Amino acid sequence: MIHNGTPDNHFLNRQLEKKLPFESLYRINVGQNLDKELAYQSLKKIFKIPQEDIRTSLMSALLNGVMVKRPDIEEVVGLLKAALSLDKICESKKPRVVLSKGEKLIGYAGSGKKGFKTMNISTPAALLAASCGVYIAKACSGATSSIMGSSDLITELGINIDIPLFENLRILRKCKIAFFSMEKTTPRFARVYAGRFFVPHALSFALAGLSLPVKVDHLLYGLAHPNIQLSARVFQRFGYKNVFIVTTTEDGIHFIDEFGISGTAKVVGVKDGVLGREVSCLPKNELDLPGYSMNDIRWLEIKENNCQKVIDVLLGRGEDARIDVVCANAGILLYLAGKAKNLLDGYRQAKYTLKKGKAIEKLYELIKITKGDISKIERFL
Repeated sequence: MIHNGTPDNHFLNRQLEKKLPFESLYRINVGQNLDKELAYQSLKKIFKIPQEDIRTSLMSALLNGVMVKRPDIEEVVGLLKAALSLDKICESKKPRVVLSKGEKLIGYAGSGKKGFKTMNISTPAALLAASCGVYIAKACSGATSSIMGSSDLITELGINIDIPLFENLRILRKCKIAFFSMEKTTPRFARVYAGRFFVPHALSFALAGLSLPVKVDHLLYGLAHPNIQLSARVFQRFGYKNVFIVTTTEDGIHFIDEFGISGTAKVVGVKDGVLGREVSCLPKNELDLPGYSMNDIRWLEIKENNCQKVIDVLLGRGEDARIDVVCANAGILLYLAGKAKNLLDGYRQAKYTLKKGKAIEKLYELIKITKGDISKIERFL
């Protein structure tokens, strides 16, 4: 339809809407990027499909298709906005926790879906950093591509995560750490998403961090994918002023969403709203470590054995590689909180605190304050 020589935009928009979400798939199929609005509307349309098998198939085609094509920031932002809209997640409406002067709240989240399955690193690292005096808001979720997700581990250790938000914020102020379940924070999204993806996809660049239900002063985000620059730019677009993104690989194919102790680690940061330069380093050299490999921190096939490895680390009596990887990531949290001069200083502080028994004390404190189950942890002592 043409009016005065120009297209009738309203008519064209109606026609395009009828083609959603397939218009996005057509464009991805020939290597074209999606604009933010098309990506947003396409995923929203998919969410409304009542048949689970069709909905899952189209969601997979869209989110994974963007990755195969190579993701563009506009389409990633649009897809993330659609995902967050299901539960009306809005950064400006999140509560802020009032802390003592000079203290910072550090958000801690990761993409999951590692290319190499390691022990759970972020949970003990968060507990260790909190025992060093850092305030931590830690995102957690159930297992999809591994035997036990962070929520599963936390529950097995006796911590109660079935807590209302206002109570969790009180626990955060008192205990210096609180765990926020993504399934409880974004329940509508979880119903259409959970358990359906096994490798990083378009939402992985920021979803877990953006889903935290509290405002943070700094965010540590782990990404199991090499494009950490895109992740940092996405967080910028969502208004984050201070973000630190990490990833590690040994072979350039299989990535973990933490700072590792072998292979090559990559980091990039946003400080006061300004995107910094991406840096690659060898953790072995940075932290003066032995010649570890990913295999030294691998996940074990039996859940109880993995819980035991985490408890052993928190007791300071675990295998050296597992202790070192937890201390390295806790060290980053200390650095971001302004309690360490650099990564090496943070790593050393974390290791010293771990050997004093403070981390296991923090776990006990959190179990008690959340009215969890002490008997669960005592199985592993």
